[in-house]
Amino acid sequence: LTQKLTMVKSRIPWSTSTGEQFTFEYEITRNRSASSVKNVRGTIYHLTSSSSSSSSSGNAASEDNAARPRDGAATAANSTEETPTTATATRSPTKKLKREQEVGYFTGYELRRGANGNKNFHNHADAASSELQDFACSLFDHRGELSRAPRSCGIRSILHMDGSMFLIEMMEIKPQFRGRDLGIRLLHQYLSQPDVARRVGLVVMFPWALALSFLEYAESKEYLRREREGKNENQEVDLARNNTLKLRRQYSRMGFQAVDNTPDWVDKWWMSMKKYKTMKPDDIEREWLSKEEALGLDIPMPARKHVCSTHDTALKELFQSLKPDPYADQIADRVDGLRREMEGLRDMVQNLTRTMVAEYTGTQLSNNEVASVSAPIDELISMTGGVASSRGSKLTGEKKAEIQQLVDQGADLRGINALHLAASMYKTNDLFDLLIDTHEMNMEQFDDIGRRPLHVAACCSNIDAVRILLAKGAEKNGKNAEGQTALEEMNGSQGRMDDFTRAMLGGAMGGGEAFYKIRALLLG
Repeated sequence: LTQKLTMVKSRIPWSTSTGEQFTFEYEITRNRSASSVKNVRGTIYHLTSSSSSSSSSGNAASEDNAARPRDGAATAANSTEETPTTATATRSPTKKLKREQEVGYFTGYELRRGANGNKNFHNHADAASSELQDFACSLFDHRGELSRAPRSCGIRSILHMDGSMFLIEMMEIKPQFRGRDLGIRLLHQYLSQPDVARRVGLVVMFPWALALSFLEYAESKEYLRREREGKNENQEVDLARNNTLKLRRQYSRMGFQAVDNTPDWVDKWWMSMKKYKTMKPDDIEREWLSKEEALGLDIPMPARKHVCSTHDTALKELFQSLKPDPYADQIADRVDGLRREMEGLRDMVQNLTRTMVAEYTGTQLSNNEVASVSAPIDELISMTGGVASSRGSKLTGEKKAEIQQLVDQGADLRGINALHLAASMYKTNDLFDLLIDTHEMNMEQFDDIGRRPLHVAACCSNIDAVRILLAKGAEKNGKNAEGQTALEEMNGSQGRMDDFTRAMLGGAMGGGEAFYKIRALLLG
């Protein structure tokens, strides 16, 4: 079965400038689940010389067997030298053999597009790999035409007749062999093969450093464990991002680039095969950026996702406790009215008491005596004070002290998007003063999905937060990661709601009073 699935197997020797010898081996096999998909694996072997000699003793023979090269390995020319004979054994001339050690690999999938399209493009991509399916469905229509890519991206110029899409799934190099450009050379040599260059039109990848669970080599796993030793979760996130940034710089040297620097596309990278179709491999390699030049590139990276510590979680819960109660203002208004009525009743009882006592006894009651008569009413009035106080800020001095304590213990206000949380539900100045003025939080900072605080306030219909942020200098025309202003995102959100209500109820509800007030603020 393996022989039937194997289509092509090739080996290419390569040497470094210092004389180190490697062999690049490539194997292309048919995918069992999808006829228009080929599985590709490239493997790097490091060649080392070892000396062995035969002996009449059993131990010497065993050593010779252990030193034999793997099947297909190259063997250096034999060299002989005289060795003294002894009474116990006679040795044959020493031979220098080439031993191969696997030091790296990549795996990938080639999905045929075809001159006339591929009607199974999406189905076969889905059958082969989730990553292949992601690229196929996000960039291409069902026949393999690049119709869904951003219009500003050069990837749209690659036509289906230019060739297949080749996805690099994984690449791993053993730690002791990193820094020698082995990974990009392994890929370059594969793409340079005439059959591959003719057949493939587009190369794509998700350039992220491999997680521990995906590593194949024991040396790589141990190296990553040592790197992560003693680090907390957020430090591990930073380590993975740093390794990914290095990886993206390396691929950028070959000409890879992000489809677009937006959340939906920043992790999807591509490279055209045009050079490989028209230029010699050595000429292509001479056009690569140097490592120093790559350091000057602005490498697109997604927004950093914060991993919450226990202190972060406690801080988020504290902010949630500051959220105004639903309908608190309406309840408070009604309680205020009831309290005013009871205060009027108390005054009336006190006046009536004074008048009746003076009229029937001829004495005047003291203020304390009059107050004792209306004491039950005063008690009821005091009970309404707690309900009425639910109006407005819940940020007491005690709460401020709790926030500062958690920050001192390591809680990250920016990591939990504290200003965005406030923009979504808080309605008074004091919390915004604390975050913006005291803790110097940036009003233009993106959250995990690329929104600014003003965008959040507008989309949550929090007119008070919109007013406060604008008064503090928030950029009215600042854009989110998708290139939309707060007004544009709010209009889009309302439009989707209208579409939903039109489909479900037969008509659009339109924006409420808060929508139009916020719209006026953002247009003013």
